[in-house]
Parts: sequence; structure tokens; C-alpha cells
Amino acid sequence: MELKTLFFAIAFLLVFAAYVPYFRGIFKGETKPHAYTWLIWTITTAIGAAGVWYGGGGLPAITFAGSALMTLVIFFLSFKYGTKNITRSDTIALLVALVAVFIWVGLDNPLWSVIVGVSIDIIGYWPSVRKSFFEPWSESMSAWILWIAGPMFSLLALEAYNPFTTLYYGPIIAINILFVLMCLVRRKVVPKPIQS
Repeated sequence: MELKTLFFAIAFLLVFAAYVPYFRGIFKGETKPHAYTWLIWTITTAIGAAGVWYGGGGLPAITFAGSALMTLVIFFLSFKYGTKNITRSDTIALLVALVAVFIWVGLDNPLWSVIVGVSIDIIGYWPSVRKSFFEPWSESMSAWILWIAGPMFSLLALEAYNPFTTLYYGPIIAINILFVLMCLVRRKVVPKPIQS
């Protein structure tokens, strides 16, 4: 088996394995996704899939496309199972992200479209970061750790390395690491809620 194909297979398995504890946590009432974040991520993951595909990145585009579908499912689940802790700053982040999507659609420069797509994705973290700062137990750490490892292997699996294919992974890996660290630190301060 070619090494790039092996890395792709590992990335694919890790990324989709992460949804198992995430969905399990949602249905157990432990994981409470923020609807705004998951809507933004559905859009940006689809943008990422297109960027990797058109940039010649090969198989990792399949992982992105599948992830876009899974984020869409989580977005819909968040209406019933997600957090109700939605603030004005969350709404502002959503509106800024949606305006940026319209800017992205109007861009003729493919590199700038990838940069704007990544920026939108980063804005999408805000509602979940804010929520998780106060409710650090409302996210599945095992899922997030897999969402760090999966993109690392996707980066290794790329068939072409250029701004179109690589720009998305670095910031996402870094933010996921920071998100996990924040939740773990906050869990030392905020007691775990008792499930009813």
C-alpha cells in the first residue's frame, strides 16, 4: 500500500471515529453542541472539501466531504440536544461568518477564497469556545483528540502541497489543540455536572 493511501486511511478512520463518542455524548445528554458553531462548520467544511479537491489534494477531499455531512447532522441535532446558552456575541459571530461566506462566493482569487474560508471556520469556534469555557464538560474530549489526529494524517496524505491544500489544516489542528487544553484546564475548576 502506498504511504499516502495509508495516511489517508488512518485520517479517514480517525476523523469518523471521533463522531462515535460525540454522537454518543449527544444522545446521553453529556455533549451539548452549539448550533451556530456547527452551522458555520458545515459551510466551511464543504468549502474545505472543494478547496482540497480543486487544489489537487486527492483523497483527503473525501474526508472533508464526509465531515461536512456529519457536521450538518450535528447541526440538526443541536436544535434538540444542543446548548441553549446562546449569547449576543455568538449571534454576532454567526452573522460575521455568514457575511464572510457571501464575500467568499464573490471572490475570484482562489487563494483568497481559501483564506476567507479558514477565517470563517475560526470565527465558528467562538460560540463553542465561549460556551465550553463555562461548561467544559459539555464537549467530548475523546472526539476532539481524534479531530486533532485525523487532520494531522490528512496533511500527510495530501498528494499536492500548496496553499490551496495545506492552508486549512494548520489553523484547525492548532485551534483544536487549544480548545482541548482549555476544556481540560477548565474542568479542574468547574465541577462535572451530575446527570439526572
